[in-house]
Amino acid sequence: MKILVATSEIAPYSQSCEIAETCRALPKALRGLDHTVTVVSPLYQSVDPERYSLARRLNGLSIEVGERDFACDIYDGRTAGGVDLLFVGNASLFADYTPGNSSDTESDALRAVLFSRAVTDLLKSAETPFDIVQVYDWMAYLSVVLIKKRWPLLPVILPLHDLDRQGSFSVSLDTFIGTDSDILEAARLSSRWSLLKCGILWADKVVTAAPGGLEGINKKGRADGLRQVLRSNLNKIAQILNGLDSAIWNPITDVHLRFRFDPNNLEGKQRCKAAFQHHLCLPIKPDTPLIATANDLSPEQGRDLLGEAAGRILRNDVQLVIICAEERETREELQQLAERYPDRMKIVFSNDEALIHQTIAASDFFLMPFRREPFGALQLSALRYGSLPIARKNGSGVDIVVDCDGGLQTGNGFVFEADDADELVATVQRALAAFCQPSPFARLRQRAMKLDRSWDRTARHYDYLYRRVVSREG
Repeated sequence: MKILVATSEIAPYSQSCEIAETCRALPKALRGLDHTVTVVSPLYQSVDPERYSLARRLNGLSIEVGERDFACDIYDGRTAGGVDLLFVGNASLFADYTPGNSSDTESDALRAVLFSRAVTDLLKSAETPFDIVQVYDWMAYLSVVLIKKRWPLLPVILPLHDLDRQGSFSVSLDTFIGTDSDILEAARLSSRWSLLKCGILWADKVVTAAPGGLEGINKKGRADGLRQVLRSNLNKIAQILNGLDSAIWNPITDVHLRFRFDPNNLEGKQRCKAAFQHHLCLPIKPDTPLIATANDLSPEQGRDLLGEAAGRILRNDVQLVIICAEERETREELQQLAERYPDRMKIVFSNDEALIHQTIAASDFFLMPFRREPFGALQLSALRYGSLPIARKNGSGVDIVVDCDGGLQTGNGFVFEADDADELVATVQRALAAFCQPSPFARLRQRAMKLDRSWDRTARHYDYLYRRVVSREG
């Protein structure tokens, strides 16, 4: 099949969230299934045509938005994995823009309309027609309805990611969209405009990262008015787990690790642990459980739960490491604990990718008290590296981390449900008890590491979905 992926960002060219990584990895995996895949994205200041060997087309696009005409340059490229790239350039709206969530401004509304219309024009000018279009993120959501109104039989897939990135505006969109009542009615959400709502209503299929992800969407305060829209469209919702890029996250080949390992030979993991302890000036104790977390210390990441639970966790013979991407104000309890137990607890402020890899490789457990984790990437990475998740039951993690039974015969991690520090501590205690059973724990770790969570697996599920939608069976 010939597939077009429209996205506001794609790694490594532009990246502010995990959508960018998804739009790099999934098209590559789909290409491995013999699909022809093209990804179209805006040309931001971070995308240097010379550095990435992009070729500017002689003929660009001229797009009318409202009463203004916008000239857009089109750049062609190709990834090493054989995925074709199209970048849409515009001097006034994209050139000096740094990708991120939408702001309630006229300029961001213009960006969304311009990019969505550019996607439609590129479809129209394609030498051979596309069989499937897949749309990601706020800047591309409007393209769903534009495509369906022009080509009603062309299937459009809309994967749901972060509902906060829905393209929500109070500024009047009819100035840019025109007076098409179908579009205006679909985009209206209470007193605002929601481009995601418009996409959900017009897409052929809406894909969530997991059934648990849909459950999280329906919780109060998470969907900002979209819950009823989703409930009314359950018939078009499919569930496909995200994957893990095995070219980046692989303990056998990871360039960020001094020592390598696999499920059948964990000596390298023990050496990674010792090197990590030495790097952080922690005592080198192979038999002391090392619990780590990558946490931005925000309320959504469970900062208060961590603050309430950390002291009680440290009553055990453990080491606790918190990696925070930005140096921000931490809970007083955490700072005091780190100062009180310098040989057992460390808080490290760093966004170094290598450090994240080394932390996951070294740790025995990865603590995830997140109130919201829509992608599940940390859970997948931790499992692949034998760092067993201690995770709250929410988001896509519902179908990734399966709670262990008492004999460690089933499951791959340790799960708690309540938004409660007592339950978090109790779950940590269960994990530590499991660590004290060397043979069953080793088998549990091996089982977790052998799970197939690659993007190749995810691509096969999308391939099945595409075939059903194209044949009108889905």
